[in-house]
Amino acid sequence: MLDCHKKQYNVILVACNNGNTKVSIRSEAHHQATILLEFELNSLCSNFTKWISMQKSYLQAINRWLHKCIFPLKQMSSKKKPIEFDPKRHIAPPIFVTCQDWLALLDSLPGKEVADAIKDLVTVTTHFLPRQEKSHENSKLSFTFSRKAGQNAGLEGDIQRNESPVDWSLKHDSFQSGLVVFLDRLKTFAESSVRQYETLQKSIKEAHDNYEKALLRT
Repeated sequence: MLDCHKKQYNVILVACNNGNTKVSIRSEAHHQATILLEFELNSLCSNFTKWISMQKSYLQAINRWLHKCIFPLKQMSSKKKPIEFDPKRHIAPPIFVTCQDWLALLDSLPGKEVADAIKDLVTVTTHFLPRQEKSHENSKLSFTFSRKAGQNAGLEGDIQRNESPVDWSLKHDSFQSGLVVFLDRLKTFAESSVRQYETLQKSIKEAHDNYEKALLRT
């Protein structure tokens, strides 16, 4: 994943540094493609956010279930106050450390930065759609998406608008900048994921070794 995002970023960076790039989005096909791109970016942002959220929910559910198996710990004092359970300090089975550190890992990933970059790119993309004139506020935009497994998404639409001109050169520059930022955030997210995963592996191994040693001493 990391190599893929690095290549994506490098390719778009080279393309954006090419000053000879010119774009003209005037045809109906280009108009519909812009609408489809906006739709796909919104879907990407939603799915990415849900992906992170579902991982957290899954780990939190396992962590809560595991903690139900723990008897309240008591301090060695007359008051016998419960103390907070620490899987590393109390040499708990490695699964406790795995859940705890994995949750901390997810919280440390720059997921919000990726989602914000996608939202910014959506905003720039919508600027490619000409604004409706004030006298035609009730004009309608309707389109339907049809998809087939293993094939590219298809777009069928009927767009009726009374539109004002768009400065394509300025919009194109803004879109390029937004795309570079998005791919950079995605690359950074992948790099952070790799580093954190390596840290998690070391933490799990250390917890496993400590637990095995504790069992041998008993």
